[in-house]
Amino acid sequence: MTTMTHPDPHSPEWWDGLLHYCGDFDSAVATERLAELILPRIPQRMLRREADLALTRVVSSLIRPTPELQAAALKVTERLETLLIKRRDLGQDDEPGVRESRAICHLMRQRYGAAAADAEASVGMDKLLHAIFASLRSSTLHTAFTIELLKRGQDPEQAVRAGRALGTYRWWPDWLRSVATDLALQGRLDSEIITSLDRSAFAELNVLQARMARKLIDGDTELAGVAASRLVSIGKPDVAAALLRGDLEAIAMASKLTLNVAETSRLRG
Repeated sequence: MTTMTHPDPHSPEWWDGLLHYCGDFDSAVATERLAELILPRIPQRMLRREADLALTRVVSSLIRPTPELQAAALKVTERLETLLIKRRDLGQDDEPGVRESRAICHLMRQRYGAAAADAEASVGMDKLLHAIFASLRSSTLHTAFTIELLKRGQDPEQAVRAGRALGTYRWWPDWLRSVATDLALQGRLDSEIITSLDRSAFAELNVLQARMARKLIDGDTELAGVAASRLVSIGKPDVAAALLRGDLEAIAMASKLTLNVAETSRLRG
């Protein structure tokens, strides 16, 4: 399966939407994990030191939101923001690390979408997503599956919904997760299909059998006709009929039972 990545960073609105659909998350954990990714990207020692000290205060205030800690967090946040304004006034706004410092300022004010958008170019989408998902308070989200969907351009709402649906099926074999990913991208991964996929998961297909299953799912009518004929010949007409209807469980069974030398040669090609 080919993975497509986005050449340009996502907007703050995209990241905010993702966070919204993910649900409740721990602000202190999110701030700390994202900061661990962003801070090393600030080459200026003074900026990095100021940001690190400020973040320590902010995280403390998120863990224990007392008036004193919140006041201290606000003070160090404003100090770092003032420092960045001075650098901008000196024409240093485009220097390496300034964008990441702005991301830290967004973090300290819990503007996570803006922080991720500023940091994505240097940190990378994958790492940011892992940090965000790790901060969720309680979730059945299948992280790797959801990230794959997002990297391939799936809308955050649909990707998170599919990731939650598959959260209880982490044990599925690679070929089945690959099929589920493609179906999700096509908008076809509903609860009925997930149930059918789960019933197919017992089919331990080898590489060629999995490739045959993929071709059948993709609508290879010639291959489906050959497989259906063979199923009938071995006394499984009901499975053959289900296969021709596109039933996923029948496809898995057909791939397991009917692959022969002719199909092997074709699938290798």
